[in-house]
Amino acid sequence: MTDVERADGSGVDDEVPVACHQEAQIRNVAVEAGAADPESLGRHIAVIFEGANALAASCNDVELFTDARRAAKTLLDVALSAAPGR
Repeated sequence: MTDVERADGSGVDDEVPVACHQEAQIRNVAVEAGAADPESLGRHIAVIFEGANALAASCNDVELFTDARRAAKTLLDVALSAAPGR
């Protein structure tokens, strides 16, 4: 599943905010990568990038995305090293 589906399984829920669709995509990548807890990892990375987006807009500082990328990489490194079989 790459999108947020309707609860009744009848397709993609277009009323779900874009950030939720992005979180679902991140979660799916985390599952494919073998993360120990892809649900949590997806939420954490989504929070990092949503926070960077908000701060960059309010502070007019795009460097925050570089910081967010570094933080997300650290989370990924930790999550994937903790995955079973690694």
